[in-house]
Amino acid sequence: MRIIDLSRNLDTNTPPFPGDNEVEICVTQSKGKQTSGEEGYLNASTICFSLHTGTHMDAPFHFFNGQPTIDQIPLESCIGPAIRLDLTNRYQQTEIDTGDLFPYQTLINQQQNILIETGWGEQWKT
Repeated sequence: MRIIDLSRNLDTNTPPFPGDNEVEICVTQSKGKQTSGEEGYLNASTICFSLHTGTHMDAPFHFFNGQPTIDQIPLESCIGPAIRLDLTNRYQQTEIDTGDLFPYQTLINQQQNILIETGWGEQWKT
């Protein structure tokens, strides 16, 4: 099975969740003696961002007390065959409802994973 990474790069151009701080990345470079005694460099980074920044998955616990937290979600449940539904015609309109999904009912019933393309990716900073 081919696995496709759907995540976007995380960098200082990543748009934050509305009301959250921008992504900050600080690289610290220092020169000094390595454990071998030779001169060398050490590069370390500090990254600060909200957990709702960039590509992410909310755990059921985010909305429902007593439900699994993200560390309790098996990675295997995030990988598998999927269908892509193109709902870009709904871009910047109202939320997606069952009427939008009804034409795809047969396909949806045959799949465990569904990817809904909305067009909101166009809002990503470039």
